[in-house]
Amino acid sequence: MTKAVLLFLALVCAPASAACPAGETPMLHVRLYFGLMENGKQIATSAWDDFVATTVTPLFPDGFTVYEAMGQWRERGSKVVGREPSKVLEVDQRDTRALRNKISEIRAAYQRRFHQQSVGLVTLPACGSF
Repeated sequence: MTKAVLLFLALVCAPASAACPAGETPMLHVRLYFGLMENGKQIATSAWDDFVATTVTPLFPDGFTVYEAMGQWRERGSKVVGREPSKVLEVDQRDTRALRNKISEIRAAYQRRFHQQSVGLVTLPACGSF
């Protein structure tokens, strides 16, 4: 067999994901990055708390984690380095279309409400139990 055929067989026959240890289930680890500056001013804690209470909590009543961070990036056009206080929200659940729709809904709602260019998103396969 040629190397290409062997590579093809290895990819086709490989499991979609590694098995989780006993007592854990496959899930998706979702991390969202929310900048806290709007029009040169920091978004008030009360406004963030209201967003979490009215948007995030109804979509994830079983739980999520939020922590403070400091974000840094380089502007695409100007190459200027920007920094701003941020919040990071993490959710771990089974990877479903419903989960991904909820994440999209949260991102869009935050962008609309706080006039944000984007909300960062990172997803990672994981195993876990709660």
